Amino acid sequence: MRARQRSFVILALLAVSSIAHAQESALDSARAAVRANANDPSAAAALGRALRRAGRYAESVTELRRGAATLAGHQPDAAIKLHVELARTFIAQRDYSRAMVECHVASAQTGGAAAGHVCTSEAHLLWRRATDAITELQQAGRTYDSKVAEGRALALQVKDAEAEAAFRDAMTLKSDGA
Repeated sequence: MRARQRSFVILALLAVSSIAHAQESALDSARAAVRANANDPSAAAALGRALRRAGRYAESVTELRRGAATLAGHQPDAAIKLHVELARTFIAQRDYSRAMVECHVASAQTGGAAAGHVCTSEAHLLWRRATDAITELQQAGRTYDSKVAEGRALALQVKDAEAEAAFRDAMTLKSDGA
């Protein structure tokens, strides 16, 4: 039995190290894109997302804030994307209050109302508030992110068939998003 447990632990460690290596290679390419064009908000968002997925939250927040500062109010779409990524980083850290602040900032941008509602619903899901999340999503419209959040909220309410339908609808909106 002990040999079996040891084998399992070794396999688990190998899996974790391969995932970490994949995340590190994604970080390298994202960092290279930022170095190539430091003022590109899309590159900053991609690096911030990669850092968040690698569990490097402080670095992610720093990069996303740097990207948002370069915009100086001239590109509301990019600002929305950066602030939503900041909110997702705070959600990953389980920091509801700071996530809500970033969602409100995203919502305040020109054309950011729908993204702000989706962002707010994701923050509500952090505290397992499915009803509040669905209320926000009703105001968000039909987008990939809103359908994914709706699926998560419905799954939280143990409405499996409706959750699956929402996830399938999300896949029709963005086939590479799944």
